[in-house]
Amino acid sequence: MAYGMTETCGSVVNGSDPTTPAGSLGKVVPFGEIRVHPESGELLLQSPHQMMGYYKNPEKTAELFVDGWMHNGNKGAIDDDGYVRIIGRVQDVFKTSKGNFVTPNPLEKLF
Repeated sequence: MAYGMTETCGSVVNGSDPTTPAGSLGKVVPFGEIRVHPESGELLLQSPHQMMGYYKNPEKTAELFVDGWMHNGNKGAIDDDGYVRIIGRVQDVFKTSKGNFVTPNPLEKLF
C-alpha cells in the first residue's frame, strides 16, 4: 500500500512492510511528516518532495497550504505505532439532526 498525491511527488506513506496492519496505508516516508488536524480530522502533510505551490495561482496555493502544512481533504487517523489510515473525505462529513458529525464512509463499508 502507498498513499500520495501528485502534489507530493509520489507517496508520503508506504506500507511495504509485511507487518503493516490490515486497513493501514503504512508509515510516513523518511523526511516526511503527517498529522491529523485536531478539529476536522484532516490529514496534514509535509515533505521535502512536495510542490511549493500552484503555478501563477496564489489563491489556490493559499487554500492548499496553511502554516506550511498541505491540506489534502482526506480525513484520517494515525495509531500509536505510526500507521496511517484514511477514513473518508472531510467534505463528506455531515451533521445529523441530533447535532452529531458523521463520516459516512465507515458506515457505507459495513453495508
